[in-house]
Amino acid sequence: MSKWYGQGGGWSDRGVPMYVAIDRKPENGREIKYTACGRSGIMLYLQLVTAAGDQCQRLTPTESRLLHGTVVLKRVVSNWAGADIVVCGDSYFSSVEAALELKSMGLRFDGVVKKSTTRYPMAALSTLAVPSRDSSALLYHRSAAGPIDLTAAMRVARDRRYCISTTSTCLDGEPIERLRRRTGAEESERVAVNIRQPQVAEVYYQTCAQIDRHNRCRQDDLRHENKYGTYDWSTRVNTSILGMRVADSWILYDGARGPLGRETQAHFYENLAADQIENGYDSTGLRDRAVSTSAAGLREVAPSYGVGTHLTPTLKRRKLTDSSESTFLAEPNCRACNTRRTTLVCSI
Repeated sequence: MSKWYGQGGGWSDRGVPMYVAIDRKPENGREIKYTACGRSGIMLYLQLVTAAGDQCQRLTPTESRLLHGTVVLKRVVSNWAGADIVVCGDSYFSSVEAALELKSMGLRFDGVVKKSTTRYPMAALSTLAVPSRDSSALLYHRSAAGPIDLTAAMRVARDRRYCISTTSTCLDGEPIERLRRRTGAEESERVAVNIRQPQVAEVYYQTCAQIDRHNRCRQDDLRHENKYGTYDWSTRVNTSILGMRVADSWILYDGARGPLGRETQAHFYENLAADQIENGYDSTGLRDRAVSTSAAGLREVAPSYGVGTHLTPTLKRRKLTDSSESTFLAEPNCRACNTRRTTLVCSI
């Protein structure tokens, strides 16, 4: 990639700045809809997308009258019905119908509207005159009892963006600070710009990136699908779900440790793999073998995970009576304690 937009263009007037576009989703594969915690980013619930015919057979009479995005949304958040928490959904799920259905389930909703505009006042908000950029406007609907139960908001950024909410207002929220490149007399420079936003947009944008963050941790950092190739579709789905759990463990670890003592994802994944390989899950309920006095005071051998000096299985095989080699590994005495028999040797 070497394409540039020219001097005085949208990126820079001098030189070629660093700009990288990353593919967000694979072109082919198993599609998964899932719910993530808006604060921590941990994945909470997933649903595998099946063929269209199978999805139609699973619809209840009530669901058959709803939009597809509303049906999927209700299923992935059904575990929290009645909890009065805020559900933030992207344009795949957001609609007036989805907001009202979640309200009937005891949940609040905040999302962006793009294509599903049925019963949404798109014509009024798209033609409404606004004084300047970063301005916003809101239309609300009152229930028969009197209180406001539904709001439709429009915010002007580079273009107009539309929201549907049952929980927020159009009052000023916390401004967003972004670094933007501005062209000066001779060269461009990055300056901090404060962008106004209403509360309804603030609620959504505080959480909307959590799923993308989770996908980046799994696909671009862990790279489970790239490192483990397979032609079995069930193995691929299982390894992808395992990768989600590994990414969840990293997000939990990163949030619990905080900025002090934080390690990189690569080191965390290596240590996690080592702990899983050298685990004691199968030895539950068994007594520890006696250790001789000569082994006392020896430093515990580091777990083997293939990095640096580590333990590795020996290549020698057991000898049979007819001088042929067996399929079992040889078990010589350990050189450290001289009492235990082992199939492992030092990598160096």
